[in-house]
Amino acid sequence: ENSFEQLCINYANEKLQFYFNKHIFKLEQQEYAKEKIDWQNIDYQDNLPVIELVARKPVGILHLLDDESNFPKATDHSYLEKCHYNHALNELYSRPRMSSMEFGIKHYAGQVWYSVEGFLDKNRDTLRNDVVELLISSKLHMLSEMFLDVRLGSESKTLTKANGRFVTMKPRTPTVAARFNDSLTHLLEGMTKCNPWFVRCIKPNNEKAPLKLDMPCVLEQLRYSGMLETIKIRQQGFPVRMRFQHFSERYRCLVPGQVPRGAPSKEICRVVLDRVSRGSRGAYQMGTTKIFLREALEQSLEEERYKTLSRSVVTLQRHVRGYLARRRYRTQRASAIAIQAMVRMWLAKRRYRGLRRAVIRAQAILRGQKSRRKFTRLKEEMARRKKAEALAKQRAEREALQTKAENERVQRSVAGVNHLEIPAELAFILSKIS
Repeated sequence: ENSFEQLCINYANEKLQFYFNKHIFKLEQQEYAKEKIDWQNIDYQDNLPVIELVARKPVGILHLLDDESNFPKATDHSYLEKCHYNHALNELYSRPRMSSMEFGIKHYAGQVWYSVEGFLDKNRDTLRNDVVELLISSKLHMLSEMFLDVRLGSESKTLTKANGRFVTMKPRTPTVAARFNDSLTHLLEGMTKCNPWFVRCIKPNNEKAPLKLDMPCVLEQLRYSGMLETIKIRQQGFPVRMRFQHFSERYRCLVPGQVPRGAPSKEICRVVLDRVSRGSRGAYQMGTTKIFLREALEQSLEEERYKTLSRSVVTLQRHVRGYLARRRYRTQRASAIAIQAMVRMWLAKRRYRGLRRAVIRAQAILRGQKSRRKFTRLKEEMARRKKAEALAKQRAEREALQTKAENERVQRSVAGVNHLEIPAELAFILSKIS
């Protein structure tokens, strides 16, 4: 049986469904009307009356629950009677046929019955003061600050009335329903500032059984969740919308040279769309400040833009690659020339060193041969000299022997002559000869 927790969950679902309807249907159709395009509004199931039944001040079901929670003698039965009294004529509110502690609400997903037993106790679920003080004394700064706000919210305030008297006012203890409503409102305010994406979850069956698809159950969820109306507005509507300036800047590349420079953005948009849509006027509409497109046309525009940019990119890449290849070729050519010059220089040096060594070797050989020939000549000359000297010595010795022999012979002759009587004239002549 459904109780207070399920009411809060279903109320949150109603608020999220209202946000979905507002974003998909209401705001979109208001945008169409503002831009003055040709459009017929699509009817959809607005669940705002259900939200007002649950949370409208001062007689909404949750507000009645908060009021009853502040009365010490209030009971679940008294709360139920107030709900019956204030909403008996509301077609979205149902009273039980028999006297039972429950009421019914017709949500967007169907009728739901809630048992009010324990509603007040669950709504009064507050923290004791000693627990709050314990949490405030925590060493965790974040936890301490959280419950410090709780204590400040529950402290009494002293006010001065016009007559000069002081009145102490103790704030109401925030109930679970009030805190839940504030949290939900804060969540939706944050979501409103974003660009949402919706994911609709469909329950395949009510038994939570695996691999079982209950078609009536699924169809009922699709019908009550507004999915059929969503599909319809997506098919008939224009989910893609852009300002003229943004559209012209994005897709002007599709009509190069066909639009004069300085042409208005709206005219550029018309030229681009006439070229891509090929006269299909139903695929887009021109508003006062924006252009509205169907998804198929937007996909065609993106495909054409992708092809155009791809061709341009390929051309640019080709030129860049050519430039890089030429620069790389020039660099490689200069490097090759430098390497060739170094190699030629090295080869020339090596050849020169080889020739120099060969010349030095040849010169050494020639000098050796020349020296050996000279040595041979000198040796031969010395041999001839020695031989000549030996011959000269022998001749000198022979001459000396001959001279000696002659001298001895002369001496013998002189000695013989001395023994002779030599006339004075002849002796004088001999002495002169000697």
